[in-house]
Amino acid sequence: LNLRGIPCDPHLASTIIDIKDLHLDTINEQITRLTKGAITKATQTQRLTKYLKLPELGREFLETKADAYIRTEKQRKLVDLRLSASKTSTAKYDVLLASVCDDDRMHGVLMYHAASQYARYGGSLIQPHNLPRPKMKHEELMKVVRLLHSSRSVNTKYKLLRKKYGNDLMQVFSDLIRSGLWADAEYLFAVCDYSQVEARILAWESDCKKLLNEFRGGKDPYLGMGSTIFKRRITKKDKFERSLGKACILGAGFGMSGYKFWVTCNGWGIPVERELADDSIVAYRERYEEIPQLWYRVNDAILNCVDNRTVVEVSNCMWRMTEEPRPTLECILPSGKSMYYPFPEIRNVPAPWNNDRMIDQLYYKTWDLKMHRFVRTSTYGAKLVENMTQAIARELLAYTLLKLDDKGLPVLLHVHDEVVAHVRASKAERAFSLMQSTMSRAPDWARGIPLAAEGYTDERFKKD
Repeated sequence: LNLRGIPCDPHLASTIIDIKDLHLDTINEQITRLTKGAITKATQTQRLTKYLKLPELGREFLETKADAYIRTEKQRKLVDLRLSASKTSTAKYDVLLASVCDDDRMHGVLMYHAASQYARYGGSLIQPHNLPRPKMKHEELMKVVRLLHSSRSVNTKYKLLRKKYGNDLMQVFSDLIRSGLWADAEYLFAVCDYSQVEARILAWESDCKKLLNEFRGGKDPYLGMGSTIFKRRITKKDKFERSLGKACILGAGFGMSGYKFWVTCNGWGIPVERELADDSIVAYRERYEEIPQLWYRVNDAILNCVDNRTVVEVSNCMWRMTEEPRPTLECILPSGKSMYYPFPEIRNVPAPWNNDRMIDQLYYKTWDLKMHRFVRTSTYGAKLVENMTQAIARELLAYTLLKLDDKGLPVLLHVHDEVVAHVRASKAERAFSLMQSTMSRAPDWARGIPLAAEGYTDERFKKD
């Protein structure tokens, strides 16, 4: 995949960078005029902080706390200009231009085995696994792309965009980064994404009949979960209730506490009261009781394995201790691939939920990317189930990549559980159908996982 590269749009990137420079010049001119030359650039942080009489100029502070300090309209305008300037990062476009090769493709954007435990892939250069989620609709973004590709001057393009989007212009450019990946002429991207893959794998691992039947029967588990939380029938019209049910299905499967779920939901833009978050976690564990039971079974299994050097099978995985070349707890996945937890030991420590209660907990050594050395860390049943689930999802993706290659579908990129192939436009529908059916069929070692896949074909990469 790295050798094939991913086709991109360097013209779009260079035009956006040019407009960003014009935008910054305009902001700096306005700051100079408002301060009568005392400050000439939005990046003159110390001068601007003193002029505004603010304790700091961090974006979070300006967006949430600066109102308490603002006394004049001039201060408000300067704060808005500073915020607008702080959103002018075009780093990914800079990287795109720096890394595009003579064939108008970026090569080497994927990293093998980036996650130390479960081996999932990572990204490099433009970091395809960390592209921002667009706020604008794709159709609106394509209108911007057509303008940026037009023969108008950069100055005219900037004025037209500024007139329409004002200070939100840089947000538009952030939304456009996915569109910087552009199929060759007469080709399209066929993009297919595993649907709710971790929730489906977790249902299979735990043999959770209710959740498996919902997936296999084509039912909407988000509605079922919402109905359990609110103790009434939830339909698709109940958007908040369904979104909370979705958050449970996608986030509560690995031991998340009520507090963490409350924080997570609000971070996802789902305003939830603390008590409702606690009730939602309880409802999830009662509705799908086999899932928390799996956490406890795995936790007991690994403690037994390390303490007694026994081989333990649980949830289609085998756990065992190996002594050479170093003491290691090994988890052999259904596919045959292994995860490793080196130098394991069991410690008796206070329970996280009750300091007066002592529990046995697994500790092992892992590589710290910041400190560049091994450090000892702890884990527990629900976290190990998460490792297993993500590792199995990675194995499914790797299997799919090879299968698609065998069938003549040239995959160029994958982002999390999303696979991107490059196909002739005249054969795109047939190619996508083949891609979807291949991804929906589990390998023999994963027989029983109710896989499903969905996606689109388009000349540009997007968030469907």
